[in-house]
Amino acid sequence: RRLFRNSRLIGRRFRLAHIRFGQHVVEVATFRAAGEPIVPDADIDAPEAWDISTGGSNVIVAVIDSGVDYTHPHLAANAWINAGEIAGNGIDDDGNGYIDDVYGYNFVGINARPNAIPLDDNGHGTHVAGTIAAQGNNGVGVAGVSWNARLMALKVLDVSGSGNTSTAISAILYAVNKGAKIINASWGGYSYSQALKDAIVTAHNADVLFVAAAGNDDDREALKQRHDQGRAEDDQRDADQEAQDDQGGVAL
Repeated sequence: RRLFRNSRLIGRRFRLAHIRFGQHVVEVATFRAAGEPIVPDADIDAPEAWDISTGGSNVIVAVIDSGVDYTHPHLAANAWINAGEIAGNGIDDDGNGYIDDVYGYNFVGINARPNAIPLDDNGHGTHVAGTIAAQGNNGVGVAGVSWNARLMALKVLDVSGSGNTSTAISAILYAVNKGAKIINASWGGYSYSQALKDAIVTAHNADVLFVAAAGNDDDREALKQRHDQGRAEDDQRDADQEAQDDQGGVAL
């Protein structure tokens, strides 16, 4: 049973701002719902943050989504690699219950794809991964928020962008067990799951930051109700950024 979908950008207008950082210009797009006023500086102030830090390779971010194109030129250098696994030998080298989980795991295609390779066949996960950690300051394309974080690819959404709770739970527990410091979950649904909540609590107790989509489709009243019922952890500011390079697929 499919219980959630990816968090899409629907019915929003945006404006581009060009920010010069060093020798490179970063394009930042601020999204807003139709009819809403533009809020000045409604962004994450990434260039200001980069004056303090551009991120470290010791931070592993698990992207639980539709997979990640970890061969993409903006992502390849920051792909997480499971040092305990030997690619393509058909053996669970690190003894964690998953065979050939070199870049992460494909929880959707366990029986459909050889070696459960977590490559993206929808595009959403690659877009998200680029926002998080597209390689920065290299004079090519765009930069992610963290220029050097390691991206763990965990595929739980199929080609249509749909998934189920059981695979999401498995991916969360995998991320915790393999040392992720941050879990990004840009998807959601309307059904409550105690098992999913328990998995998120497990991540929290392991000092893993769980970042979730706050809502979709501009349905603010439904979002408020879900918050009141305790299904969301934090209130979210309604500001999204996107900048797409001329090769497509990766965004900031």
